[in-house]
Amino acid sequence: MFKPSQKFLNWLKKECDKREIDIATIDIEAEFDSSLSLNENKQHFIGILNTISSDLESAYKKAIAENEKYMQKENERIQEQIKKYNIECLKCSKSLEQYYSRLIRAVKMVLSGKIHCAFVKSKAGMGKTLWINKTLEKVGADWVKFSGKITDAKLYEFLYNNQNKIIWFDDVGKLLRGLESLDMLKIVTDDKKIRVLSKANYSKQQEHLPDRFEFNGGIIFSFNSLIKGDNWEDLEALFSRGIFVEMVFSFEVFVI
Repeated sequence: MFKPSQKFLNWLKKECDKREIDIATIDIEAEFDSSLSLNENKQHFIGILNTISSDLESAYKKAIAENEKYMQKENERIQEQIKKYNIECLKCSKSLEQYYSRLIRAVKMVLSGKIHCAFVKSKAGMGKTLWINKTLEKVGADWVKFSGKITDAKLYEFLYNNQNKIIWFDDVGKLLRGLESLDMLKIVTDDKKIRVLSKANYSKQQEHLPDRFEFNGGIIFSFNSLIKGDNWEDLEALFSRGIFVEMVFSFEVFVI
């Protein structure tokens, strides 16, 4: 059997590489015809390569089409699962919402101006922060959140800067221990239509602030616990100005 020259094999290798065809898939010795000229053999092999390329392209297009069809079905399946999941989440949300109804109602009453303050107390991890935030966002109120420590002087400034907003004091049990802070909070949460807060501290921290201002906002307090101390009567006076919600759930409540 006549074998093609190395020069021919090099040429064929280049032609295969152009078409991204593996030369090993071609039976070169069986296809090479020694009765034909070199150019005729080249034309013969070009025809073979074109056929292989056409077959590969058809197979590629078929694979792409099958893959697209599969991905479409898979996407439809996933979308259906997401739809079912969202329906279940909505059911769970509505189911949970009934257990937080007192909290939600209290927050909405502050937002509407029916009351000037609300207090939400529960153990950590019971969802009070989540549902207060959720209710405020849903209503679209103009609100500001504060967490951490604050001095009496800074409290006056903070109330002044947010005098027309809903203020949410989150996890600030210590705020409710200072007598001067309590006095200010009692004034701005009073049930009177006009609530005017005056300076009680004339430190340099307050030089840029007015001696008094009218507070038109509302306040929400949330905390895990309160230490009953000498200021308890003042705290009770503050609590009497709004709604006090204490969240106590049994384990069964969270079994859905």
